[in-house]
Amino acid sequence: LSDMKILKFAHWKTSLNKKINTSYVYEGIYPTILFLAYGFLLIVYSFIFLPSVSGMLKDMSLESSSLKLMTFQLRFHWIFLIIVLSFILLFIYVFRNNDLRVILFIKFHHKTIYKPIKLIWTHNFVLYYRTFYEEGLDTKTILDLIRKIPAPVSASWLSYHLDENFSEGNRWELDYLDDFFALRIQRSHDYNSILKSLDDFILISEQEINRYFNAYIRLMKGGISLCLIAMITLYYQTLYLPLTILQTL
Repeated sequence: LSDMKILKFAHWKTSLNKKINTSYVYEGIYPTILFLAYGFLLIVYSFIFLPSVSGMLKDMSLESSSLKLMTFQLRFHWIFLIIVLSFILLFIYVFRNNDLRVILFIKFHHKTIYKPIKLIWTHNFVLYYRTFYEEGLDTKTILDLIRKIPAPVSASWLSYHLDENFSEGNRWELDYLDDFFALRIQRSHDYNSILKSLDDFILISEQEINRYFNAYIRLMKGGISLCLIAMITLYYQTLYLPLTILQTL
């Protein structure tokens, strides 16, 4: 690559990272704040609020079955928090371990639940492939180039397997690729049709990825909001518990 093409690629990669941060990372800030608020309320309730109310009832020589029920509900909140934290830690561990990500992809790429991941991996590869293909490089050179530059593991790993396929004459017949992309690219033969297939896939795949991402964000917001409301309700129930008991005496 010439110096100008290298600078152009560097600018494209910087713009791509900025776009990812703007589109996806920032969208996760709000559910993260909700989750932190939920965890804070849970800790305060468990170690400060509930013990204070329990001590007040003991000083008044009063016992309540409602207090036992609230303690029982508290356990479910802690179980939910531990499960969510476990999933977050597992996700971070898998995301940082490239070998494990590849092993999981090989094992589950044909499963329906892994379809969004398969789409994302293909999308990452196509972004890099299209950038170099537009510069007039042939496919074998592009695949070798993607494997050598600091590209995402998804793009470099798919390039490795596609390079093997092209060497054996199988071209784009790779089970690890998204089915829609594989079908479109196999039907394209000249430069313009291949470029159009790449552009069409990038456009459609981004729409699908955004749809999956927005669905997950809505699910996270809804689940955490419900837990947050349940936690606040528990506060109010515990706050009015001594008054309720005194009124019944």
